[in-house]
Amino acid sequence: MNIIRNQNDGSLIIALEGRLDTTTAPELEQEIKNRLDGVTELVMDFARLDYISSAGLRVLLSAQKVMGKQGSMKVIHANEMVMEVFEVTGFADILLRGDDGYDSIHQCLCETRVPHKAAGGSTAVRNGRRS
Repeated sequence: MNIIRNQNDGSLIIALEGRLDTTTAPELEQEIKNRLDGVTELVMDFARLDYISSAGLRVLLSAQKVMGKQGSMKVIHANEMVMEVFEVTGFADILLRGDDGYDSIHQCLCETRVPHKAAGGSTAVRNGRRS
């Protein structure tokens, strides 16, 4: 899994590429824990996430709990496979509800995928190494 982050003031965008599973979830968990201090908006961009397991869901739930106290968190660009996991597990109701109370599931499925570039304040973490 690759983690690409872009932090600007109180906003943190984390884009994931590959698989979020038992092997890679601890890396994401540590990355989130190291970055949430002072963050008021966390955006998880899943445009390039191929798979998510229960270990990945646990990391997202943990991040959601922290962000519920200090700001907001949203998941964007989830593909159909990831959305199916969210829906079957009930995580769609937890993670994909916007601040206005409306479901953003439709938006997550329909937004155009845009290639991610690590530029201007972005750092890519590839297989445990920062580049």
